[in-house]
Amino acid sequence: MQELVLLVLFDVSENRIRDKIIEKCKDYGLQRIQKSCFRGSVPASMKARLVSDIKKIVGEKPAKIFIQPVCAKCCGYSVIINNADSAV
Repeated sequence: MQELVLLVLFDVSENRIRDKIIEKCKDYGLQRIQKSCFRGSVPASMKARLVSDIKKIVGEKPAKIFIQPVCAKCCGYSVIINNADSAV
């Protein structure tokens, strides 16, 4: 089964909606890398379901959400500088 690495970035002002998106990302096994950014691998077949779940959570509320697949080659070029593990 093909895995996709996804970045999920969001700007949502309503706390309840934002908290539900955070929990949904965690449900899919994504890891928080910043307050409004998650990254992780999911089966390719699950990407559409994640998008649908997040759309249902947001409904018609104001939100900006970016879900970006990242290819394996690009992931190999990632640089992570993390001096603040407890900050997130």
